[in-house]
Amino acid sequence: MINNLNAVKPYNDYFNLNSDLIGLNVAIISAGSVLGAPVVGPAVDRWGRKMGLAAGSICIIVGVILQASASGVPQLLVGRFIIGFASLVNGSIAPMWVMELASPKHRTICSSTVLVSVPFTSFLVACIVLGIFDKDSNWVWRGIMLGEAVPSIFSLCLLPFVDESPRWLFSKGRVEEATEVLARLHADGDVHNVDVLAEAQEIVASLNQEKDGQGAWCELITPGEQFTNNILQMLAYPTFSAASNMKRFTIAVLTNIFYQILGGNMILYFSSYIISSLGVSSRRSIITINMALLLWKAFCSILGVFLIDRVGARKPLLAGTSATVILFGLLSGLSYLTEVHQETNSYAIGSIVVVALFLLAVSTSWMILAYTYPPEILRYSQRAKGVVVAQAIGYAFSFLNLYTAPLAIERISWRYYAINGGWNLGILAAIYCLFVETKGRTLEEIDEVFDGVVYSNDVIINAQGSKGTLEQDGEDNKSLTKRKLRKVDSAN
Repeated sequence: MINNLNAVKPYNDYFNLNSDLIGLNVAIISAGSVLGAPVVGPAVDRWGRKMGLAAGSICIIVGVILQASASGVPQLLVGRFIIGFASLVNGSIAPMWVMELASPKHRTICSSTVLVSVPFTSFLVACIVLGIFDKDSNWVWRGIMLGEAVPSIFSLCLLPFVDESPRWLFSKGRVEEATEVLARLHADGDVHNVDVLAEAQEIVASLNQEKDGQGAWCELITPGEQFTNNILQMLAYPTFSAASNMKRFTIAVLTNIFYQILGGNMILYFSSYIISSLGVSSRRSIITINMALLLWKAFCSILGVFLIDRVGARKPLLAGTSATVILFGLLSGLSYLTEVHQETNSYAIGSIVVVALFLLAVSTSWMILAYTYPPEILRYSQRAKGVVVAQAIGYAFSFLNLYTAPLAIERISWRYYAINGGWNLGILAAIYCLFVETKGRTLEEIDEVFDGVVYSNDVIINAQGSKGTLEQDGEDNKSLTKRKLRKVDSAN
């Protein structure tokens, strides 16, 4: 929205924005997200995913009212700061909530699809801006800002009719309710379905492993007392140590930092600024190009959903990051040629094509996985706090990156893109060395990759026809052991 408003004359005239204020106006969203980290994680663990989403929606509505009614830059910034706080709430909870609701088979595609709505909404906003940008009225930008509250209003209306996360329900001892949710979503309501019982068993076993450390911030980087006190288990399975939680949390934090400094958000937020720096002066042309890029990004995101579902996370991250290195090099060269040869627009057109290819690279990788990968790799006791803190740290880097981007584009021009491409090489190396694949595993089975062992208290499934019950090991020959203590190849 702000990217398109930067090309609207009444908006610019009213606030008299220069490159400093343009950067601050965008970056203040990230500042609000950073300060929300200490509150959001514990609140979501205590009151549930749905309550967190409702609180986030209310905060967005409050922030929208403040920014749309702004009489000066300070009120505008306060409104956007509150929206930033809410963005951390909804941006961290929504993918996590969908991931915990979805069946293992459809987890990736369901959680990724949540994010596809963003570029389509942005495209719709661009269409509206194109239709009214030349109107000489402050209600042009006030009306567009008010429209930002519409999705949150719909969210508040629909939340009472959707299910809470079954994993959160299990963690609160609401076993019957949690099992009913699993059955309703994964087995057409059959609470005796063997797959539902197996999934319930796996979730309960995983939660039992972690229960000693749940609720503690130190659980982000250290194991629960259950593991540190069990010397024999630690000796038998040395990978079951603080290194496991630390590695998970480190990867989650790096994912968010890399996403924010990779350049995708900079391209997205400042495409109007970038296009105008290439010599395109017509406001209508700038908004039209933005609209085309957003539609392109929306379809690229759909492609990304199916690509990630098919090949997993590591390959798209490696391929997407490699592409950004090459494309930043091309964008740097074309921007330089645009400055040198201002009499022709062919280099500017080439730069816009490179921006489109850049959006393809990040839309099929980082723009989805930055939100879906961390919740997958964090264990339940880490998940809410870990996702929120990781995103907050990422937003801190985002604040610096977005605040300085307009200044850098204005003052060092094409060199800024070359610098971005350089540090993306470091990101590529980190992905190759640290990031693990999660495709084909349940959230609980991903523990195997990091811990090298899964403990299920020898709970088994007693399958009789279409029915089944959870019980302890016995002598029934029909009993099927779902999972026992076992080593796995942590390198998979």
